[in-house]
Amino acid sequence: MMVLALNSRQVEMTKQALAAICNGSVQMAQVARVHELIDRLARALGHMATSKNDIPAVCELAIDMVDVMNAQMASQMRDDTQGASFVKQTLGSSKGIRLTPLHIECLRLCILARRRALHEQVARTILDVEFASFGLQSGDTRAQAFMQYCYYAGMIYAALADDASLKKAQKQWMLTFAIPGKFASSIQLEAFKKLTLVKLILDGKPVKLPSFFAPTHVKAIEGPATIYSGIADAFTGTKSMARALSAVREKQVFINKDDNEGLAELMVQRMPALFIKRMGEIYSSMRLGTLAKAIGFDVHPLASHISNADELATILARFIESMNDDSVTVVQQDGSPIDASSTVRFSPACATLSSVPNAPVLSASERIAIEQQWSERIQSQVAQTEALRHKLVHLDRHIALTDEYVNNSREQASNV
Repeated sequence: MMVLALNSRQVEMTKQALAAICNGSVQMAQVARVHELIDRLARALGHMATSKNDIPAVCELAIDMVDVMNAQMASQMRDDTQGASFVKQTLGSSKGIRLTPLHIECLRLCILARRRALHEQVARTILDVEFASFGLQSGDTRAQAFMQYCYYAGMIYAALADDASLKKAQKQWMLTFAIPGKFASSIQLEAFKKLTLVKLILDGKPVKLPSFFAPTHVKAIEGPATIYSGIADAFTGTKSMARALSAVREKQVFINKDDNEGLAELMVQRMPALFIKRMGEIYSSMRLGTLAKAIGFDVHPLASHISNADELATILARFIESMNDDSVTVVQQDGSPIDASSTVRFSPACATLSSVPNAPVLSASERIAIEQQWSERIQSQVAQTEALRHKLVHLDRHIALTDEYVNNSREQASNV
């Protein structure tokens, strides 16, 4: 294991982790096979991070270990070095990178460390790795390992909070439902709760579980998560934020209990953007004051202390600017200050009404530009769907949880 440490401090920490295995601090039996050592090392690192109260340092060690191990596995372990020889003994001579308990522990420590720099490093160097297979465990253990990895990976992506990372978090959490079994998993339940909040942040729509997920499992997941389904219902079928904000506030205690307050807070922060775009599905343009009133901007924390219409419009204009979204712009006329009479233009306009009264009408060139933007958006959605299809094909080819699964049975248990 020493070859996986990159500096003297990490070598010393690795020695301490191995010592914890030997002295029974993590209740480990004598190591009989090399792949078991990785599992015990992962547990020892977790024990050491807790006992030494230095989770970030132990996390950095785990990241470097996983990064080196991935590189050695990717290169077929052909180098005649101690490290390559060790990894070859550990994981066999088959091609590709395998998911191991050390990967999962690395992600868990990263979440506990609560350091953005570590989240970014893991997202950049580890989470984008394509696994050839999912470790040396079998049956339920392998199913649990895969779901844990996807669940933790989603949490790390979500902590980065930008749209691209949130979409990756959404995909990771959705992959937890790719595991067939007799029972729904508690991991899947927690993933569903987080998925609901992220889906509302991204597009304001409820989560739809995969069609192949058993109906009995869907009930087992959605039943205990009715609080989150209620929040999602409050987002749909309304143009104003008042109902949605009220639903979040009413369920805040339960959200905090599930450790989802960070996602809920992000959802509230971004909520005006969702309702602004929703108005863009109806109108191509409208006055800023009219928009603020239509979406109930005055009840949002950003503006709940404002009563003056022009001041409210100014705050809304700043929010629209912070969205960095070319499809929503505030138009200033002749350098005049922004007030409630300023115009908001939506483009591309998927509007059923061209504009509200007194709003400018789009020119022919603007409409042509809108059609081009919609064409590009549709092509992007098609590409994303195709990429997800390839991902699921890759997963189906390699997961091979049990012999029953290989024989296309969904009857094996994964009650974790």
